[in-house]
Amino acid sequence: MDYFLERREIGIVNIGPKGKVVVDGEEFELNKRDCLYVGLGKKEVTLHSVDPSNPARFYLVSATAHKEYPTKVLPIADAEPTKLGADSESNSPQQLFLFLRRYKTGKMTEKRK
Repeated sequence: MDYFLERREIGIVNIGPKGKVVVDGEEFELNKRDCLYVGLGKKEVTLHSVDPSNPARFYLVSATAHKEYPTKVLPIADAEPTKLGADSESNSPQQLFLFLRRYKTGKMTEKRK
């Protein structure tokens, strides 16, 4: 394997202040809680803070992939919130980004049995 996304896809969620992600030279700006899907075959992915004195923080999740889908921003405003767990067991509401209903991805949205 020559690069990480040679056979993988990745979801990047900004969990902090405004940041940007550069994918093979194309820049994507992410506000807090926005997500970026990066598909199979992208060679270079770099993460940056818009304001270095107030750095962005990113959460990454990756899965194997067998088909290339386009890189796409999923703004938090377009996400479908899904409650995870009971309110009595959680200190704050949780949200799950569901690409499946709006964007095609590889295994990241595959239904599990």
